[in-house]
Amino acid sequence: MCAAGKLDILVVEDDVVSGMILENMLLKTTLTISAIIKSETLESTVNILESRDIDMILLDLNLPDSNGLDTLISVKEKSPQKPVVVITGEHDEILGLKAISNGAQEYLLKGKFDVDSLAKSIRYGIERKGSEERARKNERMFQTLISHLPQSVLMKDKDLVFVCCNEKHSSKLGLTPDQLIGKKDEDFYTEEIVAKFTATDQEVIRTGRALEEFSRYQKSGREIITRVLKTPVKNDKGNVEGVLCVFEDFTERIHSEENLRAANRELEETNRQLKEMQCQLVQNEKLASIGQLAAGVAHEMNTPIGFIAGNFDALQSHVNKIVTLFNEYLSLTTMVESGTREDRLAQQEKIAQLYEKGKLDFVLSDIQPLFDESKEGLQRVTDIVQNLRDFSRIDQLENMEKYDLNKGIEATLVMAANKIKYDADVETELSQLPAVSCHANQINQVILNILVNAAQAIGSRGREDRGTIRIKTYTDADHIICEIADDGPGISPENRSKIFDPFFTTKPVGEGTGLGLSISHDIITEKHKGQLLVDSTVGKGTLFTIKLPIVLNEDSVKEVSSNESENSVICR
Repeated sequence: MCAAGKLDILVVEDDVVSGMILENMLLKTTLTISAIIKSETLESTVNILESRDIDMILLDLNLPDSNGLDTLISVKEKSPQKPVVVITGEHDEILGLKAISNGAQEYLLKGKFDVDSLAKSIRYGIERKGSEERARKNERMFQTLISHLPQSVLMKDKDLVFVCCNEKHSSKLGLTPDQLIGKKDEDFYTEEIVAKFTATDQEVIRTGRALEEFSRYQKSGREIITRVLKTPVKNDKGNVEGVLCVFEDFTERIHSEENLRAANRELEETNRQLKEMQCQLVQNEKLASIGQLAAGVAHEMNTPIGFIAGNFDALQSHVNKIVTLFNEYLSLTTMVESGTREDRLAQQEKIAQLYEKGKLDFVLSDIQPLFDESKEGLQRVTDIVQNLRDFSRIDQLENMEKYDLNKGIEATLVMAANKIKYDADVETELSQLPAVSCHANQINQVILNILVNAAQAIGSRGREDRGTIRIKTYTDADHIICEIADDGPGISPENRSKIFDPFFTTKPVGEGTGLGLSISHDIITEKHKGQLLVDSTVGKGTLFTIKLPIVLNEDSVKEVSSNESENSVICR
């Protein structure tokens, strides 16, 4: 087409008068025409088409050197992309219709059209040719697309007749795509398979919705799994005109997924076993800690229990003397009524001797102090038991609770006293702290691990003087903080990055599991969303810093509680 949308129109007409009439009519139309080129023979028409670009051809089929449809065929062979409007005689209307079947866009009967109908036919011819070209282009794109797809593709019309497929699909049936066109499923498959295909095809056509189905069959002793995606094919008005079937071999994918699921099940079982093992290791570490505390707690309780037992023996002896004396007094009361004066005096003498010999004045004065001392001893035992409860929080194992870190430190110091007192003095600087939600027994376990490690580190130096462990608590904007510092030998740089690794220990074989700090790190960072930091200088000592969030968000609390619940089930 010429610039600015102007048309170059080729008029092929051997009759001079008819040609002039066409030219005059063209000039009277509202079309924007750039040039009208005339030709009277097929030969000159071909030459013109070879030499210049034409936008529309008005073609008389009967020329001196060509007649009928041969004229159209020759013109279309030379310029297949150009729209053609055939001009034919009134008696040749059937020929005009045949011309459209052979590539013409429109036909006009001589003497039966006016300027408007001519312009309309030209416009329609150009538009129809454009539509045909777009359709052919889309069809070529579609054919190119499906021919290069890795899947096999088949299209059926509403009657389930094959209208299009790619070579990948036809080759499965030993045919070319052209040989498959016009066939139906019953030409290739068993009645059972045809019934299944037909049912799903008709469902797609009826509902206008795509569906997916899988089929399994044996081939050469191997199971083949095919996925078929069936999609409705709709026209411009949205009406379903057929179904597009895309077949894809899912054998490897399905088998891979099945293998992956089996592997996942194995991993889940392995993970479950590892959790059980981890839980058992944690329990063993707790038992080891309890073992460490047992001697100290026993020592602390032995002293008050020892003098309570001694007081009990003294009280029992005192009570025996009092009971003996009391029985003699009972005998004396009997003699008052029936005995002689001599008998009464003898009994009184006996009572006086028993009183003197048994030192009853001392016994009577000693009973209350014995009770007071025993009561004090029992209170000391009660305090030790309460500290043990505060340390272990055995009545709050499952749920998070409000926790006073300072009280936890004090209870833990009582429990660890026997492990610390031979190697270090403990200095505390405990600030007022808000209560936080946590598992108190777990936090106390962390403090105990750090305190015992500090005492053991100080004792390992073989120093003559006692070391010092300093405990300090305070808060920042978001955390309560506990610092535990010792003046022991410190941790070497190469070991500092490993101290939280499971089973890492610098203690001699048999003196440590290497789990204490690893478990402590997990308790603080994972279960309580806090931080456990270490800073150490060789020869000067080590500082552990515990940071616990003052407020745990709800998601963290739920996550921790869920994990604790899961672990509690595993540990049963």
